[in-house]
Amino acid sequence: MPRAVATPAAAVAVAASCDSLCCTAALLSNIRLACVQVAERLYTSGYLSYPRTESSGYPPNFDFDDALSSQARHPIWGPYAASLLSQGVSKPKGGVDVGDHPPITPVRSATEAELGGGDSWLIYDYVARHFLASLSGDCVLKKTKAVLAGGGETFTASGSVVLRPGFTAIMPWKVSQAEPLPPLSEGQVVQLKGVELSAGKTSPPDYLTEAELIGLMEKHGIGTDASIPTHINNISERNYVQIQSGRRVVPTELGITLIKGYQLIDPELCRPHVRAHVEQQIGLIADGKAQKEAVVAHTLEQFRAKFMFFVGHITRMDALFEASFSPLSSSGKPMCKCGKCRRYMKYIAARPSRLYCPACEDVYALPQGGAVKQYKGLECPLDGFELVLYSLAGLDGKTY
Repeated sequence: MPRAVATPAAAVAVAASCDSLCCTAALLSNIRLACVQVAERLYTSGYLSYPRTESSGYPPNFDFDDALSSQARHPIWGPYAASLLSQGVSKPKGGVDVGDHPPITPVRSATEAELGGGDSWLIYDYVARHFLASLSGDCVLKKTKAVLAGGGETFTASGSVVLRPGFTAIMPWKVSQAEPLPPLSEGQVVQLKGVELSAGKTSPPDYLTEAELIGLMEKHGIGTDASIPTHINNISERNYVQIQSGRRVVPTELGITLIKGYQLIDPELCRPHVRAHVEQQIGLIADGKAQKEAVVAHTLEQFRAKFMFFVGHITRMDALFEASFSPLSSSGKPMCKCGKCRRYMKYIAARPSRLYCPACEDVYALPQGGAVKQYKGLECPLDGFELVLYSLAGLDGKTY
């Protein structure tokens, strides 16, 4: 029965730390941009340190005793802060000090009544508890795994019990939720109460939550820690996505069509490494490893070339939007099956005539000035698309 050790998180920065931003803002009724705005109000009121920081680790000269002393008189966690002071403060583990500002820290003790409750209290409560947890000891668990055999099959059961709560004493939601197993011994025979066979099927992954989206943006280097909430707010206001129940980010038809258009013309424009590369170049300037003028000139030239290419092929985007949002999208008639989704594509006869797959939202250009019809229901052996015939008008017209 091995022991497992859970280590307290690194220091917290509401605008910079992914853990803090996701966990704190998940409690708010508004979108994540509100998290930063509330933290800024608490900063200007003198309750929290500067929130728009990139640091998640404290500088060597940070005065932990002073910060803890301000919390030692708090009516909720004051005794816990006092106990940390009496034991001697150990510097938080992990985190990175980038040298701009320390991680967000409670500066002054405050109660829920003093802050007026609501989002301000949720932010302050989380930041204060996270700060105290980062100075606390590890949470020690005893995990137990039992292997049971019966009827030629093997089954496993696991459980855990907390031996020393450590930092979870101030952040109880971090405690392992696994229940302990009853006392068992090797070779013991247990009674089988019942057998149940459940039938099911796999389902597609759900839409991303805001917290999951923030984590992926940080992973791929999209945006800065302080600007990520603004990016999510922007795509929501522009109707590219909608925030639905469970804080899930659901793409709209407009957003999906826009991305499809980018993929038709220049797929790199909607891939994370393009934005991440720009952020990396800006980081090199901040670290003194690259010249600002050289980075700006290179980036401008790169995107000028992409812009010119995009403009030269904008008709692809126009055709996709017209097929998706104009009355033509409902006026076409089923013609032949798509090789990707195996559903029928629509033949839109109005110039420029084309095939449109409503399921894949793909548009396929056709030769103009002739007649198009299905060809015997035969499929292309290479891509699975059903074949169509194109015939030119007139006595000498050819068929392709």
